[in-house]
Amino acid sequence: MGAKSKWFYDDSIVACGSDGLVIRNFYFPSGRSRKIAWTEIRSAKRKRLTILTGKWRVWGMDLQRIWYHLDFLRPLKKEAIVIDAGGLVKIGVTPKNLDKVLTIIKQRTTR
Repeated sequence: MGAKSKWFYDDSIVACGSDGLVIRNFYFPSGRSRKIAWTEIRSAKRKRLTILTGKWRVWGMDLQRIWYHLDFLRPLKKEAIVIDAGGLVKIGVTPKNLDKVLTIIKQRTTR
């Protein structure tokens, strides 16, 4: 996302800009960010976090092939956003304001 990107939402985990989504601390072990253009996102949905669906997964892939960014507070959260960006592995995001981020994603990816 370029320097000219307008930011709609930004916390320590995720940023939503006019060009797309930035997920911080995504790649293991470097902690680099993952940038996803709005046009890459096929779908985004809310998912309840349980022991089997990533609640205790602080960083990495769960049993359902969802990759989660680094988030030490994930065990305290009840829900995540699961993004399908066309790859074999989906992307799990647990922003501070899940409802706002999901609304922005839906607005920016509605075709």
